[in-house]
Amino acid sequence: NIVKENQGIGLRTNGKLLPKVSGNTFDGNGNGMQLVYTDQNTSGEFEVSGNAIINSGGYGVRIEQYAQPTITGNDLDGSGGYAIDNQTSKGINAKNNWWGAAITLEMTTGDNPKNLIKVYDSYDDSNKGFVNYGGWLAGAANSVKYDITTIFKVSTLDGANAYWDASTDSSVKGYWVFHGIESDGTYKGVVDAGESTEASLPGADIDTKVVVRAYTDSNATVPERVEGYQRDLNMAKKGFAVLAPLVGSGTVTLNPNQSWYETGESVELTSAAADDFTFVGWSGASDSTENTISLTVGAGDLSATATFLQIFELTLEPFGPGTIEVTPSQATYLDGDIVSVKAVEGQGGAFLGWESDVSGNENPLTVVVNADKTIRANFTPAYTLTTSQEGEGTLTVDPVKAEYEEGTVVKVTVVPAQGSGFAGWEGSVTGEAMSLDITMNENKTLKAIFKSSWQ
Repeated sequence: NIVKENQGIGLRTNGKLLPKVSGNTFDGNGNGMQLVYTDQNTSGEFEVSGNAIINSGGYGVRIEQYAQPTITGNDLDGSGGYAIDNQTSKGINAKNNWWGAAITLEMTTGDNPKNLIKVYDSYDDSNKGFVNYGGWLAGAANSVKYDITTIFKVSTLDGANAYWDASTDSSVKGYWVFHGIESDGTYKGVVDAGESTEASLPGADIDTKVVVRAYTDSNATVPERVEGYQRDLNMAKKGFAVLAPLVGSGTVTLNPNQSWYETGESVELTSAAADDFTFVGWSGASDSTENTISLTVGAGDLSATATFLQIFELTLEPFGPGTIEVTPSQATYLDGDIVSVKAVEGQGGAFLGWESDVSGNENPLTVVVNADKTIRANFTPAYTLTTSQEGEGTLTVDPVKAEYEEGTVVKVTVVPAQGSGFAGWEGSVTGEAMSLDITMNENKTLKAIFKSSWQ
């Protein structure tokens, strides 16, 4: 309401009425507001907040008989007489108002409380109650409007969002969004949304109390407290959210894509994997593995997590006479897949060990696929050593293998039987040494010749 340039009083209350006077403008009237409460047997407490009581020819607010209003969050600048004229014996809470530049300068100079020129109270008449003007504002209080009536809180993946209807007041320049409101009007956080009608609230959740205030002065100072926040019409309601957390890299689109949903509404969620990822399924509100699912909103938030896993490749590099087998054998693998890698020796080859992104010589080898990997199996040529003997005696080979890797040294030893002697070697080696170190660099044949001592 706006009451402007009335020669009398902008607003007068009388009798046993305990009004809540908020969000009005009283500008340029003979007097601003006269508050009279006549019942001495009951409390005369009520609220006067968020008003512009400015440029009055006489007093701004006069309090009479048994009235005891809380006067806060108002603009009290420009009165020709007292900004507050307390004609009662009761103390008056007049904290957190804007008094104008001149009175603010008076307040900030020297100690407080003090006898202010524009306040009539116990400093002027000991029979009158004290007016507590503490917490004065640094800017015009009437820049804050109280007409934001439709606010929704909606859950997000990292907190909550607030949405509200735009003010119909053409003088509004933006909105403050207060969240985490305490019983004394203090708040945990505030977001200046500018001209937007939505805001992300860091650290908030769906149960956090939210209040939105419009302001008309772009340079207005954010108040230290949210006065009058208890108004039911200015408390945020809960909207139902459809949340789509992601595991891995990809996107989820909602159709229809809305800030919140009503009970019974259906919404489609479609997943799309990023490059080098694949969609593997939903969890939460659905366990489907289809890319697109349809959900129906019930009496609360819905959350469906889309999981995307990265795709990796295995590059196999057998080196030498042999091959590599992978189980399971696939073109690509998902992050976390486990495979068995086996080195298969080819004819004339021996497995030496693994290189590149794996190591050791365990065969087969278990590999966890968590990146693109190159697996190299080294094989070396392998040779046979064929031994035989003629006559009586023993021939030993150390080590004994079906095939020997290239470069392996094999010790061959002969011991003649009693009554026999060692006559020498035939085949790949000659001579009469009874112990040989044979380096395997080709297939070799050795024959030990024993002869009787009588021969």
